[in-house]
Amino acid sequence: MSDRALGFRRGLTAVSVAALAAACSPGIKKKEKVEDPTPLLETQFAAGFPKGYESWKRANAQPIVRADTNEVRHLYYNSKAMTRTKGPFPVGSVLVKAHHTLDKNGKAGATFQLSVMTKTGEKQNGGWQYRAFNPGNKQEVSADAEVCALCHTQAQKADGVFSAQ
Repeated sequence: MSDRALGFRRGLTAVSVAALAAACSPGIKKKEKVEDPTPLLETQFAAGFPKGYESWKRANAQPIVRADTNEVRHLYYNSKAMTRTKGPFPVGSVLVKAHHTLDKNGKAGATFQLSVMTKTGEKQNGGWQYRAFNPGNKQEVSADAEVCALCHTQAQKADGVFSAQ
């Protein structure tokens, strides 16, 4: 047997012994299985942009008119977010706030930004990831996630989601 093949075999044996020892050791507990949001997020996002969000359930029956910022907002929840009845949103929930210009008739005009909240389950920012996108070129725009998270702590009883209060 060549030196190279012998080295490979030794390495493989060492890995096998380590795996067997870890599996049989009474002091090591098996980690609980945690739902991985990655497959769900990968199917709903293309480079981070929320594909098809317009077909999701609209969370607000009436447009939210913000005269102070001269905009109209529509809120959308993906199907994972719609499974929430009480308590925190499930990991994999995606919420989109579409920002529209306010036209002279007080109606929604062009969409100029998409604010996206994704429930990651991580400890920072209450388990949410905050991102913003330009709907025209689908590119992420600069957004201060800490500012978003700080504001959303005001809705802490509803898992940081104002529309769920």
